[in-house]
Amino acid sequence: YRYPDVIAVCSDAIFDSQRPPALLNPMVIIEVLSASTEELDRTEKFLEYRAIASLTDYILVSQEKMPVIHFARKSTTSWAIDEYSQPDQMLALPALDVSIPLAEIYRKISFPSAAERLGNREGVCSSDRRRLSEEHF
Repeated sequence: YRYPDVIAVCSDAIFDSQRPPALLNPMVIIEVLSASTEELDRTEKFLEYRAIASLTDYILVSQEKMPVIHFARKSTTSWAIDEYSQPDQMLALPALDVSIPLAEIYRKISFPSAAERLGNREGVCSSDRRRLSEEHF
């Protein structure tokens, strides 16, 4: 069993009688990504979660930058993917009858600027930082 960061269910919760508190019928699963879990959350976990018939939405929330990835079930074999990266964008979850602005999801988070991220790199001279900044940010 997996224990996601956030789970939502709108109907009566059904738990595994052998291993409580494993919820068997989630509608929405949210995983907060970290460097150590991101690949697992995007691949193996999502593959397992897709087998849950009740699941309508799978959301990946980054801690390092603003993108939120929303997988919405369209059929038993098809998922739509939306990426939100602007504070004024709304993450809509029809299964929960709610829309959440990204600004609210990240309201207590401050991200380092590109200059701050580059400034923290060891062994990068200022001309390299300027070039990296122009090319990548």
